Parts: sequence; C-alpha cells; structure tokens
Amino acid sequence: CIYYSFREYFNNRRIVSQDRPAFKGKVSCYADDITVVFILGETVRESNLGINGYKRQTTPLLCKEKNVVSLPHIYSQYGFTHTSVPYLLTRADSLHPDRAYQERSLISLFREAGYHTSWLANQESVDTYVYFMKEADTLAYVNSGKSVYIYSKWLDEDLLPVYGKELKRNVKRNFILLHTIGSHWWYNGHFTDKYAKWKPVSNSRVISSNTPEQLINSYDNSILYSDYIWNRIINGVRNKNAIVVYLSDHSENLGENGLWGHGQEGNALHHPGCWIWYSDKYARLYPDKVNALKRNKDKYYNSSFLFHTLLSAGGVRTKYIEREYDVFN
Repeated sequence: CIYYSFREYFNNRRIVSQDRPAFKGKVSCYADDITVVFILGETVRESNLGINGYKRQTTPLLCKEKNVVSLPHIYSQYGFTHTSVPYLLTRADSLHPDRAYQERSLISLFREAGYHTSWLANQESVDTYVYFMKEADTLAYVNSGKSVYIYSKWLDEDLLPVYGKELKRNVKRNFILLHTIGSHWWYNGHFTDKYAKWKPVSNSRVISSNTPEQLINSYDNSILYSDYIWNRIINGVRNKNAIVVYLSDHSENLGENGLWGHGQEGNALHHPGCWIWYSDKYARLYPDKVNALKRNKDKYYNSSFLFHTLLSAGGVRTKYIEREYDVFN
C-alpha cells in the first residue's frame, strides 16, 4: 500500500513537471574558456573516504592532489536516488522541497549563461529526473540497458571515452555532468579485479548471506576503483581553466543499527562524500573563490548547497544564486 501510494504521488508530480517555465531574469557569465565538471556520485559515504581520515586508504590518488578540498559535513536531504537527484539539481531546499518537481534545473541556467551542457549517464533514467537530462544539449547513455537488477560488471570507466569526446568540443564554456554508478549494490559489479584490494569480498547477491567483513571489503573496493575514475576525470581537465565538483546522491548503511544498503531509512544514508578540485589556472584566475572554499570546507551544509555552488563555480550571474548556500562565497 505504501509503495503504491508513493508511486501515485510521484506520478502526479511528474505530470506537473512536464510544464516547467523558464527561469526569469537576466543570466550572464563572466568566465571564458572554462570547463565545469560535476560528478554525480552514487552511494558513497564520507566516512569511508581516505581523504577524510578513514582507516583504509580508499582514495590514494585523490589524496595526492594539491588542489582538492573535501567537504565532510554535507547532509543529504534524501537517502534514495529518485528523490535526491531532483533535490540536488534544482533550487529545492528543506523549506521548498516541491521546487524539485516544479522548476527547471541548474542545467538550464548554464545553457542560458552560454555553456554547452552535457549529461553523460551510467544509470538508467528515472521519471523524477529524466526531465533534467533532456535539458542538456548532449545526452549520452553508456550503461547499455543495465539496471540494479542485473549483476554483471557495470563500470564507470565506460563513461571515459564519451567524456573525452565532450572535452574536445570547440566551445568557450563547457558544463559536463557525469552520472556514475559508483558504489551501488551489487558492489562487486562496480570495480575490476585489479581493485579488489580488501578480501574476502562478498560472495552472495543476498546481503544477509555475507559477513559484515565481506560487505565492507567489497564496498571499500568500489571506492578505491572510483578514486581511479575520479583521477582520470581530473586528468582530462588538468591543464584547462576547470573545476570538478563531486557529490554523492546519498550515502549507505553499513551495519549501523543492523541496517545494510539503502533499502531502509537510516541516519547513515544522509552523510555523502563530497569534494571539489580546481586546476592551477582556475586558482590563478579566481583566487577569491579558492580562498572562500578553503575557509568554508568544514562548515555544515544541506545538499541544497549544490545548485548555488555549481553555478557560482562557473561564474554564472543570476538572481537565483543564494550566497549562504555558495561555498565560494
């Protein structure tokens, strides 16, 4: 009964979402020859990132970056992808959650500011955010029909060729969103054998048939593999005027209060991994932004900060950016 009530609720919202008005007011951009990359993560916990002091070094490549800042105190409003993604990409916040189903996303504002926009998807589209995917100039799927119900290898490295192609576009302003599969269950499907560092790994697709050690080993291996993917993404823009923002849609239960995965609500779901990397050229051009980011890195933000922070990172001028949610302020 609960499931069907929620399904009806979201279907009704989807009907409303089909007619979303354009943003009002002037939109401009003071940045030229800039690339803004947003990595939309999946199921990554801030507490399991080596860069945040985790006992295992799950992010060895990220830790070597001198221009990376981790934000360990982001609170994800929702613990599930279908509700979290619309919230992240719109002006929705805890006081105005329905904006996620009534307004356009930040992609439209990037377009109005003169950016070429791309959505590169390694996940299937979902009714609650497919509208935003279609706002982009370029929409590319690389998941080849995979779904969370299929347990074959499903790797984020499949995003890299199409990402490389988008970086070669002859445009002054480039916004690229990569929707990754990250650390979603089944964890073993989301890393290669090379990154199976911690063993034993899970040997059953039924969560309860694995030991806690196996589950956590497999989960950490998926983050270690993601660290490799993040490094490849950063390398693609290292010599550009560029910024890369990573935020996971939500986190994961790993045994807290007897809960595993994200099929059930739990506090652990609301503490996602988040970090921001900037190129040397970006730091030279926008020292005030970089200094503000460093000052704000330990503040507590609701995940609604993303909308305002991404637009600010790209030099977009619009009345819709609220300074208190902008980590570059």
